[in-house]
Amino acid sequence: MYTTEDSIFFTALLTSIALGAIFIFSGLMVFRAQRRYFIKRQQVCTKELEGLKNERLRIARDLHDDLGPLLNMVYRQVESLADNRGNPQELACAAKGTLKIITGRISEISNNMDDQRIINAGLKKSIEQFISQYNLAIQLYFQFRYELTREPSPLTAISLYRILLELVNNTIRHSGASVAFITFKQENNMLYFHYADNGNGLNPARLQDSEGRGLENLQYRVSLLGGLLESHLEERPSFLIRIPLS
Repeated sequence: MYTTEDSIFFTALLTSIALGAIFIFSGLMVFRAQRRYFIKRQQVCTKELEGLKNERLRIARDLHDDLGPLLNMVYRQVESLADNRGNPQELACAAKGTLKIITGRISEISNNMDDQRIINAGLKKSIEQFISQYNLAIQLYFQFRYELTREPSPLTAISLYRILLELVNNTIRHSGASVAFITFKQENNMLYFHYADNGNGLNPARLQDSEGRGLENLQYRVSLLGGLLESHLEERPSFLIRIPLS
């Protein structure tokens, strides 16, 4: 026979089951919320670490591609001065000017402002300024042809300028050339950048300096532009870069 005590018991039992279910459900929801929070936080931290890594790589590339040639330039200027080659006053002034540029570049790279300098001056003028700085210090003649009908995008101009610096630096350090050929052409929506010198060839293993940079750096910069890099490293080394224009 169903009694009041039974009713109270079943009510208490159902209440306990309901409360237990609520506690379990609440605990599960809290656990899932905490799990989502930690996953999201982990993703944020991973993204932040990836950003820091990319920024370090950017600074390392800029130091290698931009300051490397400038430091090599001032070394050549001082070397010429020490060996009594050329006009001492001109070489001393050139070295002083190059060191001033280097100190400025360090500040610009840290603030990512050097890109704006290239954008403001334009690719052609930036290259002409770079060539004029080198002419006083080294025995390397530049044959420069610029046949682009319009200015490349800022990203393309900056990347091409840094690629050129790297190629010139490789020529000076490894090739032993006396003439470097720099050509920019445009056909339809394709930009062609050809670089060559009359040197004795480049050893790919020697180009993989500075912890694996060098040719890898060139490939990376070209790939960011959606372009292709073809290289010939034997006698009279040459590089052909093709980049689609938007």
